[in-house]
Amino acid sequence: MCRLSGQSGAGKSTLLKLLLSGGASHRRNLVIDGWDITRIKKWQVPHLRRQIGVVFQDFNFLPKRTVYENVAFAMEVGGGATREIRNTVPHILKL
Repeated sequence: MCRLSGQSGAGKSTLLKLLLSGGASHRRNLVIDGWDITRIKKWQVPHLRRQIGVVFQDFNFLPKRTVYENVAFAMEVGGGATREIRNTVPHILKL
């Protein structure tokens, strides 16, 4: 897990757009966890996105759920197994 932060104009949004778009218009390779997103096929983009979690500065929680349930929900939508979610959510919340 990694956290991306920095001053305004540092390129955070640009980097996220590159990561989430599944492609780049630059001459260099961009590899994430073995995925070269400069060469990824369109049908592979959803699989890549499931491995990337983003919490934006103006994030919103589901109001009728606890923080634990909000984090677990994001993992459920991403296809996480119940056991993995139960083991991972406390670690994420501790971070």
